[in-house]
Order: sequence, then structure tokens, then C-alpha cells
Amino acid sequence: MRIAQPNASSPTSHATAKGPNQIGHSNSAMTLCSVKNQSAQAPAMAAESQKEPSPYGHLLLLPCEMRHAVFEKLSIQDLAVLAQTSTALRADCVAVARSKDASTLKAHWFEAARQNQTETIELLVAAGFDQNVIDGDKRNALYYAALKGNLEATKLLRDPAQDAEGMTTLDGKPGASRMLYRFADWGESTAVKTLIAAGCHPDSMRSGKTALMAAIENKSPDCVRVLLDAGANVNGTNERRAESPLSSAIQRGCNNIVEMLLAQPGIYLSNPDSEWLNPEARALRFGMYDKRQPNILAQIKQFDARRKHPEADEWIEAAVAGDTATLFELHSRHGASVIDAFSTRSSTALRYAAWHGHLDAVKALISWGANPAFHDGDGETALSAAARGGFTGVVDYLLTFPQSLDVLGAAGSSVLHDASRKGKPELVEMLIRAGANPNVQNVKELDTPLHHVAWHGHTDMVELLLRLGAGPHVKNADGKTPLDRAHQSRSRETVAAFEAHLKAAGL
Repeated sequence: MRIAQPNASSPTSHATAKGPNQIGHSNSAMTLCSVKNQSAQAPAMAAESQKEPSPYGHLLLLPCEMRHAVFEKLSIQDLAVLAQTSTALRADCVAVARSKDASTLKAHWFEAARQNQTETIELLVAAGFDQNVIDGDKRNALYYAALKGNLEATKLLRDPAQDAEGMTTLDGKPGASRMLYRFADWGESTAVKTLIAAGCHPDSMRSGKTALMAAIENKSPDCVRVLLDAGANVNGTNERRAESPLSSAIQRGCNNIVEMLLAQPGIYLSNPDSEWLNPEARALRFGMYDKRQPNILAQIKQFDARRKHPEADEWIEAAVAGDTATLFELHSRHGASVIDAFSTRSSTALRYAAWHGHLDAVKALISWGANPAFHDGDGETALSAAARGGFTGVVDYLLTFPQSLDVLGAAGSSVLHDASRKGKPELVEMLIRAGANPNVQNVKELDTPLHHVAWHGHTDMVELLLRLGAGPHVKNADGKTPLDRAHQSRSRETVAAFEAHLKAAGL
């Protein structure tokens, strides 16, 4: 935008508007050119606004009514760019935008979302425009921003509170996490990646299925890769059928997806809820009439063979005792080939060392190549074993390694469920601070950790979980919320803790 500086000798109080782009003065004229031509410079202007005065600061010398009269002649897009140049001018731009009729704003809102005009979205949000308004195709602006890969606009439009509800309930909340599931179901990998980068949880669910399951059912390896790289639960089952991602990929003959899944740390082949849905059984069954399956069955057999070793029991015994000297001797003899092997107990040395709280043994095994995210035959990880035993030091160390914190083990619960149920506040806080979902639900009852502690009247744990983001209104399979469970526990202190939290949150 190029605006001529007003003549210092001319009294601005005598200025009269002469046209849509001119402001007249007694001795000079100030021409207001299109702001649109400067849209590319707007970010730089905004960045410099704190260092240098706005080049349009002289507009503030005009009376408020005159400024608004000038600004009303500008398009919404021009106002949005001008608003980026000065905090003071931004207030005027917002006020003018707020005065526009709803139909005009709606048209500009969706044009901005479709054309990646983030400045316009920011202006209309500041003007109080309803972010959840939908167009004729029943899409909102967040949909278009994510589809276009506009991370800045997606972050602006995403509502974390709605996300929490969208991940855990089936009541139609329009959270971005629920939208992530839809994009995964449609194979839109760019939108999935954008939403995750904006803060959506990769294990977003709808109708009991995770986004990863949806991407596999759509046979979209690009979406699968994005979700796995973001830490999606590789063992998360379909809650209605107990079907795992691997089992689903096998049924659909997706060799490339099976290969990706088998390469993930911690994937396991057992299915505690359904023998018929075991990946090996599925590969064998579908191999009878689908020529793609024998190759998949070979992959699985090769993968499973790598996890078994006749001498693994020696490692287990040393790990249980915390005997690092014997572990060192075994490592010298076998190298790393046996470290992640299963023993006759269907578990690994690392898991047993963690379960018994032997931090030195845990560190030694990982330094030799043991996988900290590996699952044993029961779906147990070293982290879940250490948390169940209450070994804070081991948990703290294991959290330094990348792994999914919301994996549901054979019992259908997560590490956070176990730590909460056992009344381990330091572990609960440690896990949530590390990224564990405070609203993670178990397999059968869809209970969150807060459901458990509320039911048993553990007031201290209730207060802690609420403070760390657990939702008091998340519904389980019976439609009960943690607050409902607190009333059922008949613990006045627990109910009072919920009421105090709700009152403080203004709910």
C-alpha cells in the first residue's frame, strides 16, 4: 500500500472524503491505493512493527469516523493485510469488519480458507466470526485449511477443547481430531499431516476405530506413514471387533502397509480378544484364495522367528536378578541377536528388568540394542511394566526414548490407567507431561483413568488428573462420565473435587 504522507501544515480536521480511495485536505490530497498489492509484504511488515513505526501510522491522525469511512471502502482482504501493519490500525480494521453483514463475511471467510488467505481468517476471528459455520457442502473453514496444508490457519482454527471431546465421545462434536479421522478415511495425507502438526492426536477415533485403522481400510500407505511417524498406536484395535491394524492390512492384501507395520517398534502378533483375528491366522486363511497373502504370511513368519531364541531364558533370569555381570557375559557371547528375543515366558529381558526395577540392567540392555518400545506376547512394554511396579527412576529413564504412551496392553489398559489405579501421582504426572493422553480409554468399558479413580473415591488422584487435563464429561461405553462415577462412589470429597474444578473452569 502506498499512502502519501499528509501535509503537516494542513489541519486534518478540515479533511473531507472525496471518493472511495481519496481523502481531501485544504492544501493536499492523500491517495489510498490498493492494499491487496502489498499482501506479500504483510508478514515482513508485521515482523517489523515492533521495531519501527507503521508506515501508515499517520492514518491515526485522522478522526476515528474518517478512518472508518476510508476503511469501509476497502475489501475484507485489504483490511486484513492493513491490520497486520499496526496494532492500533488493527483495532479499526476489526471494528470495520465487525460492521459488515453476516452473508458478506461468510463469503469472504470461505474464500480465505480455500485460497490460503491466513490474514483474512485472523481478521474475521478477531471480529468474532463463528468459526464453526459451514458452507453448502457442510464443510467448515478448518476443513479447507487442513486440506490445503495451511498449518498457520489450521492452528488458528483448531479448538483443543473440542478435540478432547471429539477423540473420546460419539456425540457429534466438531473437533479437529474427529476431522483427522475423516481425512485418514479418505486418504488425504496432506490434511492428516497438517492436523497432526497443529496438535491433533494421531490416535483420534470415531465409532471405536482409530485414524490408523481408517487409513488402512482405505488402503492409503501415505496416510499410514504419516500416522506411524507421528506415533500412532500400532496395536490399537477396532473396539467393536478387536481387529488390529496389522490384521486389517493382511485382510486387504496391503503388502506395503504390512511391511511398514512390521517395522514398527513394539508391534505384536497376538490378539488377546480374538484368536480368529490373529494376524498369522488371517494370513493363512486369506492365503487360501488370495495370491497376495502367501507373501504376507512369509513376512510374518520371518518376523516372528526373529523374536524367539532357545537361550533367551538365560537373559531373563539375569534380568530378573538385576545381574548386570551375567548380562554382560551373555552379550559378549551372543551379541545383540538375542536381546529382543522372546523366552518361553513370552517376554523379553528388558521387560523383566524394568518390572523388577533394575535400572542398571535396563540401561545396559538398551545400550546393547534392546528396543525400549518392544511389546511382549501380552502386549506389555518395559515402560508399562516399570509403571505397574511403581519404579519412578526406571520410568523416567524409559520416557527419554520415543514410543507411544497410549498403547493398550493385553488387559486392554494403558500405562496411565495402571499408574492412576495404583495411586502413583508422581508417575501419572510424569507420563502426562511426557505426552500421554489423559483421556485415553480402555478397550472394553471405554473408561479413562479418571473413571477408575473417581469410582474408587481416590480424591487426590481425581484432583491431579483434572488439573492435568482429564475430561470430567468423557463418556464410557455405558454413557457414564467420571463425574457420574464420583456420585456412584458416594465419596463426598471426590464429588466436591469435581464441583470445585467445574466451578473454577466456569462450567
